[in-house]
Amino acid sequence: MAQAQQMLNVALEFLKTSYKFDTFQEPRGVMRIFQLVFSVWGFFAVRGFSLTLYMDCQERIYQRTYEIEYPFEFGEHLCRRKVDLTKTDNMTAFISVDASTGAQFFAITAVLSLLYALFIIFVYTYLDEMYKSKPEFPMADFALTGILAFFWLVGTLGFNSGGSAMKKTFDENYLGQTCYQCVPKVSSFTDLNIALLIGFLNFFLWTSDLWFLYKETAWFQNRGAIINQPMYGQQFNQQQQFGQQQQFGQQDQFSQQQQFGQQEQYGQQPQYDQSYGQQYDQYGQGSYAQPSM
Repeated sequence: MAQAQQMLNVALEFLKTSYKFDTFQEPRGVMRIFQLVFSVWGFFAVRGFSLTLYMDCQERIYQRTYEIEYPFEFGEHLCRRKVDLTKTDNMTAFISVDASTGAQFFAITAVLSLLYALFIIFVYTYLDEMYKSKPEFPMADFALTGILAFFWLVGTLGFNSGGSAMKKTFDENYLGQTCYQCVPKVSSFTDLNIALLIGFLNFFLWTSDLWFLYKETAWFQNRGAIINQPMYGQQFNQQQQFGQQQQFGQQDQFSQQQQFGQQEQYGQQPQYDQSYGQQYDQYGQGSYAQPSM
């Protein structure tokens, strides 16, 4: 007994010294708190909803109150079946509705979401360093969150279909037209509408959390590395091409200047030779033109 108490104390000390709440300042941590609260609310909303049906007929045998509760399976002979306004049939009207599939799936999804929210909150609190160091943890977290978001969508739509069937079956006008000389009274469907609203809110919470979890996965980080690398390569290539263009431009300017200088040199030589020839001709003509005395 003393050894077990000592181990428990060691575990408690470890939990006290190793917990971190930094994650709950981030969106992914805050979303887990909302998911936990709304999962609990959704579970009690679907389990707490009930429908009361009271049939007030002329025959005392059919004056009865019915409670339709989770999982919302109902099938009863309520009243004498009406043929027209003045006659009744010997057969009784059997009213039935089965909304158990959608309601049970809704409740199971709420329980699974509650358990997973508690588990991942524990991981964020005590094992966040390991969560960030190993890429498998964020990827598994992302996948399980996506599955639960899909479950919320399917469960809410299924429960909505069953709720629509209950509203149609227990409609007071429908029951009044089916039963002979009976006045049905049905309780409100407000709690059912609230449960459906909570289901859609849970779907929104779990779906929107996927973006924040995706940013923690290796898929997002590798995507950022792949996007940044070509951009850096393109900038380097552009700079290299621009440098080459500048070098080629300088070489072109130098070659043009050199050619232009050569052309100027070659152009001046003929002028110098021509002037020199003219001077020689003048001296020659002058020497031969004067006769000797």
